[in-house]
Amino acid sequence: MAAAKQESRDEFVVSSTLQSRYATNNGLNESLLEGQVSHYDNIEKHLTRLPQFKDSAEFLDCLAHFSGNDVDLGDISRFESQFGGGEETYKYEVIIENQRGATLLGIPMYSRESLLYPLDPPKFQTLRGHAITSLNLYPLPSRSWRWSWNNWFILMIQDVDQEGWVYSKVRFGSRKWKGVGRFGNFVRRRVWVRKRELAPGADASLLHLPTTLVLDQKHAHINSPEIKHEIRQASPEESITDNNCSNISTEVTSDYDSQLENVLLKLDFYKIDRLKVDQILSFLFGADRQLLQYLIEDQEQSDSPHLLQSLVGKLEFNESKRAFLNKYHAKLETSNNEELALIYKLYQNLLADSFYGSERRQMLSK
Repeated sequence: MAAAKQESRDEFVVSSTLQSRYATNNGLNESLLEGQVSHYDNIEKHLTRLPQFKDSAEFLDCLAHFSGNDVDLGDISRFESQFGGGEETYKYEVIIENQRGATLLGIPMYSRESLLYPLDPPKFQTLRGHAITSLNLYPLPSRSWRWSWNNWFILMIQDVDQEGWVYSKVRFGSRKWKGVGRFGNFVRRRVWVRKRELAPGADASLLHLPTTLVLDQKHAHINSPEIKHEIRQASPEESITDNNCSNISTEVTSDYDSQLENVLLKLDFYKIDRLKVDQILSFLFGADRQLLQYLIEDQEQSDSPHLLQSLVGKLEFNESKRAFLNKYHAKLETSNNEELALIYKLYQNLLADSFYGSERRQMLSK
């Protein structure tokens, strides 16, 4: 019972129930909707992660209920305040939550902490199966985007219980799921959805780039097309060439490398992450524009380790990395430096990976 109560105090806002009588596609272009769902590529292959839908067309019909201009918002009245203009410049983020446990005497006793690794999927995963630690840590791809909906919402569509869960017996790979938890059901999952849109004045071409969080096991998403696009937008044309060669002179580059080496030595000297965080921020916010540009250009290079990564790799604990981001953001609010803003964006994406699996954390510290 205690476990059930603890799970009820979820860290996220639970959505109001959507009516199951959602509209059909109503003439909306299905391929357009596909493009508006992050991680949609080859969704049929991963449809077992959305067991309440028999096929991808049914899932798109559900989203069409949110998207169509002729939809009666009275059916989803509690969503009404979350809708806005600019419907042509939005995407949906879809996250699956997984739990393991049992239903005892009609009481669901499930927890994200009961998952059996590596047999079970992660607590939260994208449509493609990539792990994320928490919805609260799921970042926007870049500052060009903003959330249209203030919170994540549970998809209350089809055969689900009053909290959006569907249940199966033992395996998450099962094709038999029901919206009622019974004795013998040991796994359950539900779907979270959140809508994002391009901020006013943002480059509309970003809408057609893959989402930042389409991850793979080997490459951090700091090299995503959206981030690269913003690096090129923020950099002088002559500073980044097709050969990834910098205009910064060899002499100046040597001086920058020397400065960075000194900072890394100081970070090795400190035993407390808090002091390391302050040292990194002091270095970055005290650097001249050309040095910051040098760090940004280095991030474009294919060889590793990158300079920005080597700095933050000195932080031992994930909480310290979160504190670093928070302090960076606070200092950034009093600065108009575009390079510092872009470096923050790079760190925001880089550190998002440090909150995933241990393999990515090991990559970060290398």
